[in-house]
Amino acid sequence: MTKEKSVRENVLNVISLEDSIHDFEIIREMLIDAGYNLNILRVEKKSEFESSIRNNKYDLILADFKLPGFDAFGALRLCNEICADIPFICVSGSIGEERAIELTKLGAVDYVLKDRLERLPFAIKRALEEAKEKEARRKAEKAFRDSEQNFRTLADSGQALIWAAGADKLCTYFNRPWLEYTGRTLQMELGNGWAEGVHPDDLQRCMDKYTWSFEHREEFSMEYRLKNYNGEYRWIMDDGCPRYDSKGEFIGFIGHCLDITERKKAEEELLFRNIILSTQQEASIDGILVVDAKGEIISSNGRFADMWGISSDIINSGSDKQALTLVNDKLLNPEEFISKIKYLYGSTKETSRDEVVLKDGRTFDRYSSPMLDIKGNYLGRVWYFRDISERKRMEEALREGEERYRTIVSNIPGGVIHILDREMRYVFISGEVLPSLTLSNEFLVGKGIFDVLPADVATMVEK
Repeated sequence: MTKEKSVRENVLNVISLEDSIHDFEIIREMLIDAGYNLNILRVEKKSEFESSIRNNKYDLILADFKLPGFDAFGALRLCNEICADIPFICVSGSIGEERAIELTKLGAVDYVLKDRLERLPFAIKRALEEAKEKEARRKAEKAFRDSEQNFRTLADSGQALIWAAGADKLCTYFNRPWLEYTGRTLQMELGNGWAEGVHPDDLQRCMDKYTWSFEHREEFSMEYRLKNYNGEYRWIMDDGCPRYDSKGEFIGFIGHCLDITERKKAEEELLFRNIILSTQQEASIDGILVVDAKGEIISSNGRFADMWGISSDIINSGSDKQALTLVNDKLLNPEEFISKIKYLYGSTKETSRDEVVLKDGRTFDRYSSPMLDIKGNYLGRVWYFRDISERKRMEEALREGEERYRTIVSNIPGGVIHILDREMRYVFISGEVLPSLTLSNEFLVGKGIFDVLPADVATMVEK
């Protein structure tokens, strides 16, 4: 900024309503001596004064009380009409205390007697400071009004239900979406009126949270049911936070609400499904283990812990490594077991089924399947373990019994024995069924009698 510009910006523009040139010169010199960079215009007629204040911008108005055909009261009324923000100081001879008070009531910031002109620089300094403060306050108020209007425009343009309350907890504002949502007027909602729409089962909890947050000046978030315009109670999420003015003084709360009914329904549906899955998992005869993509335990059922003898502490820790360390000591072939697990953790799309033999003689059927999301991303793995020890023992006993039976039958001299199932298919043959067919016994096993015998013979056998 140049010096010339700085001086120009600091010029004090003054209009002086004064019919005495002598008095005007004294005033001008006094203000210059006081350090003001002065640009002062003298007028003495009403028409000149009115034209000047209409067409020019002044920082200060000085007016004698009595002029030919005009006085300070008339000048002040014109100023109040045309330039009410400009400081007006009456500079005159003795005008009396009553007139001075009346001028002050009409808007004059001060009056200075001509026989005490030494007061004028101080009166001007105070008047300019007050004018500056008023202008700053006016701008701040305008900015506040603009900000308030911008806030209301923004608040009304979205879907959020917005409210505001004073320090006394009484609500002072609700935006248009709130009023449309509830179907109520602003007057109905103000104060504590909004609480009439809260579901009776939620009201006390809601008010307790609201009151506590106000008293402790803390943010809050709560869910409750609010009656909408058609009488339906719907779930909303209400988030509120304290408000403070520019001086840091608490002035109330502001909050916004969103309808979360559909989300609540989805959560309830998800919870119900989880309960079903959890119940099914616990009721399963299989031991079930679920791990995430890192191999850490997500969940398991009681059957799994019982089958492997794993404590709840290990399960709850989520450590798959601890579980595997414990399992290793129980396996007949731990290296093969661990190798298969490592392979499957690296093969994120592959399923697997095999049998695991334990040192205590038990046998587990082990099945594993990857968990994939709808995009095919790997989320983890599910392991199923079923104790098939009894079935394996029965299969072995059956095999041994069948072998003994075959041995006995095969050693019957000259005998021909054939065994058919319910569908009349051969399951065992000792000797030649029909020598003329020249068919081996191995060929006949699994064939029906109508496939290998003449129809009349097959019919007789069937009967």
